[in-house]
Amino acid sequence: MTTGSGIRLVVCDLDGTLLASSGAVSGRTRAAVNGIREKGILFSFCSGRIHTMLDVYVRILGLTTPVITANGAVIFDPCSRRPVTSVTVPYGQTQLWYRFCSGHAVDFSVLCFEGCWFTENSTRIERFRQYNEIACRERQAVIPLHALNDCGVLKDKTVVKLLAYAKDGAEFDLLRKFSLQTEGVACTSSMPRLLDISPGGVSKGSGLAELIRFLGLQKEQVCVFGDYINDLSLFEQAGLRVAMGNACGELKMKSDYVCDTNDRDGVARFMESYFLSGRGCA
Repeated sequence: MTTGSGIRLVVCDLDGTLLASSGAVSGRTRAAVNGIREKGILFSFCSGRIHTMLDVYVRILGLTTPVITANGAVIFDPCSRRPVTSVTVPYGQTQLWYRFCSGHAVDFSVLCFEGCWFTENSTRIERFRQYNEIACRERQAVIPLHALNDCGVLKDKTVVKLLAYAKDGAEFDLLRKFSLQTEGVACTSSMPRLLDISPGGVSKGSGLAELIRFLGLQKEQVCVFGDYINDLSLFEQAGLRVAMGNACGELKMKSDYVCDTNDRDGVARFMESYFLSGRGCA
């Protein structure tokens, strides 16, 4: 493939990929995103985060292309502020996982359009508090955070993802075993010991396939960046696949290129070299 040949859309994971470990978007990254857009290439996110946890980064990068959120469950249009498509977790599934995690004292979270709910023992809530601090500094809306003591409060909520965070490998194995016995959900991991529980059939790959159809593009016209195993399905739907230097080995094996790490502006460096400089390598 020649430099940037045929690529019309770049889709990037956030945590461990586009964002530095601090959660920041560097000036170099902003400049590279603006540079490829000036060349007529669209830019979007594909993240395990829910859409309300992307608002800051959408604003910082001035995105107008729909973004893939909640591991593919929701494609959200930042211009209309409405979902293009969405698939939700049925209340029965939420209730089933809540009872299991509560019974085994597992850190459990429920992510909804209306806010996010966390069990009393949750440490994952800190990630959402940190985002809210960033949102306040950027004068963006914060995510409502609630205690989850009774699953009944979720009966009328729009649930797009569940999270179960294991304290150790044995507890994670317990969660994985339960997931294999549970129909109607799709499970993956966005980081070690974290089980992402989505509606059945949902993945980052399914979300990207839907976005490609929405934009009228072909798989070969898409470049993707990722770092972890929940990005494997994303790689299956793209013509050009780039793994981060800090990516897991399984993802690197599926990539066309391995760029620098997220803390060394790996995405920006690749886009500069591949799409902007004319040299065709990163």
